[in-house]
Amino acid sequence: MITKEGRIYKENGEIIKLPSVNYYPKGEGFYRWLATNGWNESERIKEEAGKRGGNIHSAIEKYLITNEIEKELTSIEVDILNKFIKWFSELNQTKRVKIIGIEISGINREYNYVGTIDLILEIDGEVWIIDVKTSNYLHKSHNLQLSAYKHMYNDKAKIALLHIKDYCKFVEVEDKFDIFLAVKKIWEYENRRTN
Repeated sequence: MITKEGRIYKENGEIIKLPSVNYYPKGEGFYRWLATNGWNESERIKEEAGKRGGNIHSAIEKYLITNEIEKELTSIEVDILNKFIKWFSELNQTKRVKIIGIEISGINREYNYVGTIDLILEIDGEVWIIDVKTSNYLHKSHNLQLSAYKHMYNDKAKIALLHIKDYCKFVEVEDKFDIFLAVKKIWEYENRRTN
């Protein structure tokens, strides 16, 4: 069994020394943002956004398991959670929905990578791997991340982003596993040990 503890993955108590699915290099927009804000401010913003995203993921997980609302959320986080709850409620009113998994960690032994899937649903008989995003923008790297999850869990599943901001938008994405593997090769080249 694969478990995730922070950014560390373990299998049967042993630490797995494989990369996670987030390899994609940052684009020009990221470096412009970094230059505009400076290193320290950019790190602060990223840390704050990461904490908010983690809180939202935990709150969604708790809601789906217990049907209870997390009490220790900021007003922004509560607003985002409420948008998810509304989306999920409306989905259940119009489709046959079954929760297959929440925060499922896994490993692809053939291609040697690990990752954690936010949500797996069966919707009207079709399996969907869903990645919840609370970032300001969706990026090409998100499609690659989902493609990696698909080939880690079920290569017949459909994949989608659930982007939650002032809205909640469900976006089906195309499988780009071939591009994920090409990016992974670049990552391996950049991170190989040299003597």
